[in-house]
Amino acid sequence: GGWGLRLRGCTVDHGGRHVPKQFCLIDGEHTLLQLAIARASRLVALEHVVVVALTQHRRWWQPQLKEILPPENVVSQPLGRGTAIGVLLPLLHVLAREPEAHVVFLPADHYFRHEGRLAEELERALQYTYDAPGDLVFVGIEPESATSDFGYLVPQAAGETDPKLIASFVEKPPPEFAQILIRRGALWNSLIFAARGQCVLRLIRACFPHTVDALREAMVQARDPTSRARALTSTYLNLASIDFSRDVLERGGCTMRVMPAAAVGWLDLGTPNRLAAFWDEQHPAVTRGSAEVPVSVSSDRLASLHDVDPAVTGMVELSPPE
Repeated sequence: GGWGLRLRGCTVDHGGRHVPKQFCLIDGEHTLLQLAIARASRLVALEHVVVVALTQHRRWWQPQLKEILPPENVVSQPLGRGTAIGVLLPLLHVLAREPEAHVVFLPADHYFRHEGRLAEELERALQYTYDAPGDLVFVGIEPESATSDFGYLVPQAAGETDPKLIASFVEKPPPEFAQILIRRGALWNSLIFAARGQCVLRLIRACFPHTVDALREAMVQARDPTSRARALTSTYLNLASIDFSRDVLERGGCTMRVMPAAAVGWLDLGTPNRLAAFWDEQHPAVTRGSAEVPVSVSSDRLASLHDVDPAVTGMVELSPPE
């Protein structure tokens, strides 16, 4: 649902219009959104994958999703109201179909060089939620530097068996403090997590009961897509923006753990500088004059996904500005 404003100069179509990065071709073949769906398809069948997107972005996500997911598995938000609402709306959609569902949340802005290794950690995190249905299990990324660009998950005890209990969430600390956190065993917060759906719902409801009730009422009263869209739009107009990390997770209220994901090759492409470094890695013959170096980025399930024709969809390739 994000607009990718930090990459505004990097993601523009032929008409000069900005395109959010999750809808852009990341490796010349697949978008970040498609890679996230492929990531989910390593855990479950595509019939069990639900995408939440903004109505304003329909021109970009509809061509990418129409041949991949059933229409009822695409949940459209009429307005952006923060990441907590972005979690809550599809969660209510899933729980209406399967009240005892366990879920994995996968933001559509991640890139991993080693999807197979990540899938193993996701499977472990998901399985743990069946053994401990009251826990949220986050997938933490081993830090490569003491950057202040990311949030950190700080474990209670460095020697504890994985997944470790989380002592605190620290959002974008100064580099000096980040170095201290890393020595304590802190991991970068990917915002990828697994949980029993009802556990996540209770956590959000404890902080924002009226928001949960309002969205649930809008979904219950309107059964057909047209009336539901009207009901959601009316409800969203009265909702405040809520950040999932700051306004929900940092308040606590349930047991939260972190599972380290080692050597998965995570790349954050949120700034032009990091995007330029990625482009240099992907196209060494162009940028450095050296021999081509193949980089394995796509899962073995990507072949089952719909190939998007850039000529038809106006697809934009994610690339740094000239």
